[in-house]
Amino acid sequence: MVRKNDASAVQAQTSLAFAKLLSSSSSTSKSTSGSSPRPSRPSTAAITDALDAVCKLTGIGPATGTLILNVFDPVHVPFFQDEMYLWFFPSADKKLKYSLKEYTALLEAAGPVLERLNVTARELEQVAYVLGHVDLLEGVERKGLLDAFDEHPGLDEAGVRGEGEGEGEDDDDDAKDNTPQQPQPQPTPAQKGRKRTALAKDEDNKEETQAPKRRSQRKR
Repeated sequence: MVRKNDASAVQAQTSLAFAKLLSSSSSTSKSTSGSSPRPSRPSTAAITDALDAVCKLTGIGPATGTLILNVFDPVHVPFFQDEMYLWFFPSADKKLKYSLKEYTALLEAAGPVLERLNVTARELEQVAYVLGHVDLLEGVERKGLLDAFDEHPGLDEAGVRGEGEGEGEDDDDDAKDNTPQQPQPQPTPAQKGRKRTALAKDEDNKEETQAPKRRSQRKR
């Protein structure tokens, strides 16, 4: 589908999108190092307008469109990443629709975090990816990461370990590693005198099941 786009159309739409981002981020803010200022974060409206521009291309939806914008501005524009969305909205359905509405909600949630922590959108994506796959970490690494969350309860408010399906799965895995296995109940031995009774009942049952066969043989 993407190959159907003419090269001139791709250049025109991406240039339009990038121009929208640049015009909205004309003001500057302090950089992470503090040595030189950097463009401020584009407004949500500017990012969605830029996304609309690239989505005019054939085969480009919101998810791929945000990737294009993220390549141009990895500092301010987050990629529509599953792990990041479920980090901020742990109660959401894991099967995303990748709609503009969902991405706008992600922008509104991620924006204040980027400003408060003074990190880039790409750095936030990397953290979200790790948190989205905690179950793949070794036991010691996973325990250390979850313990860090316990030491900083404020992280829970950002959705790191909020309520949701993904969080529940991680807790289950963690419980398997840290809690001792409960002994499985062993079958109780049959009391004396009951074993023969049980065998006798089995023999009676066998005779009852075979009886119909004998009656059918007489008819023959």
